[in-house]
Amino acid sequence: MRTKNMYYTEGANTYNCTKDVSISVKEIITAENLYCSRSWDKEYATRYVLDLKTAIVEASYFKHYRGQRFVKSVLELPISYGCIIGCRHCASSQLHHKRFLCLEELLSIFQFVASKHIPKKNYKFRVSFAGIGEGALVPHLIEHALPRMLSLYPNCYFTLTTSGCDPEYLPFTEMLAKRFPIQYLQISYLQDDISLISKIIPTASIFQFNYNRLFNNIIHATSLPIRINYVVIKDFNDDTATALRLAEHISSIKDRVIVRVSCMNETEPSRTYGLQPPSMETLKSIYKIFTNKGITTYVFAAHHDDKLNCGQLAGKYQ
Repeated sequence: MRTKNMYYTEGANTYNCTKDVSISVKEIITAENLYCSRSWDKEYATRYVLDLKTAIVEASYFKHYRGQRFVKSVLELPISYGCIIGCRHCASSQLHHKRFLCLEELLSIFQFVASKHIPKKNYKFRVSFAGIGEGALVPHLIEHALPRMLSLYPNCYFTLTTSGCDPEYLPFTEMLAKRFPIQYLQISYLQDDISLISKIIPTASIFQFNYNRLFNNIIHATSLPIRINYVVIKDFNDDTATALRLAEHISSIKDRVIVRVSCMNETEPSRTYGLQPPSMETLKSIYKIFTNKGITTYVFAAHHDDKLNCGQLAGKYQ
């Protein structure tokens, strides 16, 4: 049985969700931050903590600029309350209540945030499923949501994310990309050594992470552009050998892969487990490893911690 079938059944109202979803605002946080990134260097963020009565969720709206030039708008959505993957560096792991959103809840959050920020129906903006949750475990939830979102905002487009826990998600996203405007699939990456991954992702053995099959499916089962989000953690995966192995995995498809060398964000769980972010010098040295191999790469790091990463706000309301 595929792991994802344990959590979502296509066509079934799995969580007894009604179409009348009640949303109230618990908290709104706005922040401005400077970043080291690829196409933008300033972010204006609005993060909502929303009460759906059954649980507290987060959703965000970002506007990105390069200097004074506007680059893009991004509406970031969660797909669950808490995350069952439970990465130890992510604040979502501290959320005790975990279940996936149903379709009506997801669409209600989308419409709520869009109504606050999207100026007109034909406005172009990105919808990212990079909030709390693992998309590979609920592929049909996303599949059903995309046409509904496009019916409301015809010029929105999408990015999908996964931790790589289910390599079969890649051919599924390939199918979606033939029907909907999907810009790329982001795959969060820590290591290709399963024994080491388990130190950061305790559920790795349950979900049977298989990076050989994952990279094989990147090469053979999807033509989507891929962004590898290489989350760098000090003294865990910040060494030359780990970076070189990743470069080797993707060397044959470097024309459609971008590597984002990301600084791990400090959270309460990361501090509990003694996980620390790398220095900027380390990030730059890893960047050089990939660029020397001809792989498009950039460093991603905030100039200061705005404490607006997934799970950090919802955790206050448990």
